[in-house]
Amino acid sequence: MIKMSKKIKAGYIGQCDKIRMNLKFGEYAWSRMMDNATKISDLDFVSRCDVSIILDEGEEFNEFVQGDSDYGCYESSVDGLKCMFVQHSGFEFIFAGDDFKEALENGFMFMQIAQECFLFQQVLHILRNPYPQAKHLQQ
Repeated sequence: MIKMSKKIKAGYIGQCDKIRMNLKFGEYAWSRMMDNATKISDLDFVSRCDVSIILDEGEEFNEFVQGDSDYGCYESSVDGLKCMFVQHSGFEFIFAGDDFKEALENGFMFMQIAQECFLFQQVLHILRNPYPQAKHLQQ
């Protein structure tokens, strides 16, 4: 039996299918999370995550995972933001801090930088050629 400690733990963010379909940057986050995943022990996972939300009343974590011999616990990151998940019965149950949850709605650092670079390129193009329709006057 794996017991949970009382220190502040990563909160439940959601199940992979809900995150991928319903959140603005969900698919991006899920893809990066899976690419960067590293397997960790059950004990490490339970000590760092508040798993009570995914358990039935009175259920222990080892009872939750016992029906799937291929389950695994993982830690990962998306653009520097840490997360953890348990992969069970074809789903990932994702846990992380508030910063990760906020990034799912507002964008991750890489996405924000990419958007800013795109906007900068557009502004630079306009500054270099402010009146494209007046090219014939510049000659």
